[in-house]
Amino acid sequence: MEKRRDLTLPSPLRSSTPAQSALSLPNERRRGSAGFTIIEVVITLAILSAVFVIFQASFNSIFLNRRVKHQELALRIADTKIEQIRALSYDTVPATGAFSDPLLANLPEGAAALIVSDYDDDTKQIVVHISWREPVSDTQRAVTLTTLVTKGGL
Repeated sequence: MEKRRDLTLPSPLRSSTPAQSALSLPNERRRGSAGFTIIEVVITLAILSAVFVIFQASFNSIFLNRRVKHQELALRIADTKIEQIRALSYDTVPATGAFSDPLLANLPEGAAALIVSDYDDDTKQIVVHISWREPVSDTQRAVTLTTLVTKGGL
């Protein structure tokens, strides 16, 4: 009788030796192997990028909010001063110079100036200038409002 050989190939999912396992399944992670797969690295980089973008957006919005707050406060100071001057008569308009306002203390290095000039014989031009220095960027910022006051009223 003739002996028959059984030529069955090993299953690709179950190799008999670790060497065959490493050769037959290159994408399967071996136990005890060190390092990260490329997918893990890409996912980690994506997560870190998203966190960085969120952090930068919130960081920028903090400074933008502070800048807008300072600008709104300066505009409120200038508008209040303009309305106070409009309530005065032509002859009682104050002279050119610095003025104070309690809200100026909330502006970093805040300063306020009033500039009065003759527009024509019956009209005075009033310029209210509020300036401050932004603390982080160290830039000088300013708000200026202008109005006219005449002898007969506004």
